[in-house]
Amino acid sequence: MRRFDRIALCLLTAGVCTIAGQQVLRTSAAGASTFQDAAAAQPEHEIAVCAVNKIIRDLLESDRFLPARQAINLEEVVTEYRALEAELNGLRQQWEQIQQGGQGDPGAIQVEAERIGARMQELEQIGSEREQQLQQLTLDQLKEAYELTRSAAEAVAEDLGFAYVAASQRPEDKFNLNSGSLPAEFNARPILVFPDGVDITPDVLAELNLD
Repeated sequence: MRRFDRIALCLLTAGVCTIAGQQVLRTSAAGASTFQDAAAAQPEHEIAVCAVNKIIRDLLESDRFLPARQAINLEEVVTEYRALEAELNGLRQQWEQIQQGGQGDPGAIQVEAERIGARMQELEQIGSEREQQLQQLTLDQLKEAYELTRSAAEAVAEDLGFAYVAASQRPEDKFNLNSGSLPAEFNARPILVFPDGVDITPDVLAELNLD
């Protein structure tokens, strides 16, 4: 090969290598930039915290659930029953006074006492049925409220880029100091410490229109 051809071939090879090298550098830089952008898009923490118990309680006391429980009106039965109890106690006192020589009609007292007793038995039956209805309705509402809370938390976590959501009350949430419920209060706080910015409770409340 002539000297000129060899020089031209070397220059051409060097040019190709330079272009290839520049392309590799550009590709590497673009990949690094893409990786950095992806890393920047990720949240600082993967695990969010949500006060699920509080949200469920708020849901149960909201207009979405409370009116249905109030419609069962167990309190109405209790109020009438207590009034009849007081009336029956009055009749007993009258009967005792008659037994001690006081004025009164024992027969009329007996009839009235039987009427009151029969009505109280009816109220006991009605109250028992309504109490069962209320218990079942409350159980159904608890299940629905939990599913609504879970679904809202999932949507919020996806929007904010969290991979996991832990159900835990917040440090500022007050304890129920009833001794029977303290273990449940402890269990509702499995996460004792967490950084700022991972509590999505306000966002979930807003998602459920409870804010």
